[in-house]
Amino acid sequence: MSEIYYRVQEPDVTFEIFEDEIIVINLANGRYHNIRGSGTWLWQALAAGVGRSKATDLLLAAEAPDPDPDAARKISEFIDQLTAEDLLVATPLEGENASELPEAPGVYTTPLIETFTDMEHLLAIDPIHEVDAQGWPSELGAL
Repeated sequence: MSEIYYRVQEPDVTFEIFEDEIIVINLANGRYHNIRGSGTWLWQALAAGVGRSKATDLLLAAEAPDPDPDAARKISEFIDQLTAEDLLVATPLEGENASELPEAPGVYTTPLIETFTDMEHLLAIDPIHEVDAQGWPSELGAL
């Protein structure tokens, strides 16, 4: 099986890396996501252009002394959720930043993503392009 690479779905998706979490916002649908656990490293690896199986192998190498027998499945489901939410899209080429990847975590923890929809309507309004005559954001483009 050939390696699958990903890129961030720009310009619709933006993210900010914090100490132990990443906040990802999809401006196209107004959903925002909180990524935690080993998902923070995994997001960075995939966004930098590391292939799916290589990133999985690197993360599994960080398994704790008492390994999770479902770790590979959980990693795969996490990546599938990133693509299902249109945060990452498959690309045929390895990323240019794959060599700038942070070191893999010392201990594997389940990659987690929480999706929030409570602000979909507000985040989907484009205040730069969807303005009314007074310059205020218009909901026309978000409907």
